[in-house]
Amino acid sequence: MHPENAGGYACLIELEEVNRKKHKYLLDSGWSYKWTDECFKREGIDKMLENREIEALFISHEHFDHFWGLPVTLKYDPTITMYIPEGFYPEGLQYIKDSGHKGKVIKVKAGLNPVIPGMASFVFAIPIICRVYGEQSL
Repeated sequence: MHPENAGGYACLIELEEVNRKKHKYLLDSGWSYKWTDECFKREGIDKMLENREIEALFISHEHFDHFWGLPVTLKYDPTITMYIPEGFYPEGLQYIKDSGHKGKVIKVKAGLNPVIPGMASFVFAIPIICRVYGEQSL
């Protein structure tokens, strides 16, 4: 954990199908704007987003350390498709809009949800601490 980030999380996932088609996704969007932006620039994620190489952003849940860095992601690609677990509160949905998102938001239902061959999202319909409901895993 870095003191400027205090546990914020964002992860680039790269995978390849059997037919050799490649995909890139982001899981979560970090917490600290400054720290997330620095990391995105250091790892080239800023350019991947600008070039629309990253197909979608999956948000695991509404906790701030996974979700509040959203404006940084959207600075580079405001139209990125977002997958959020069903159960987001109105405030979370408003934060997505206020952060500048102009793309599609897909509310993922509880259970197993195929994304592409060999990859799925699983949403657990459970309450989590700090008034959050639902956890999405890939």
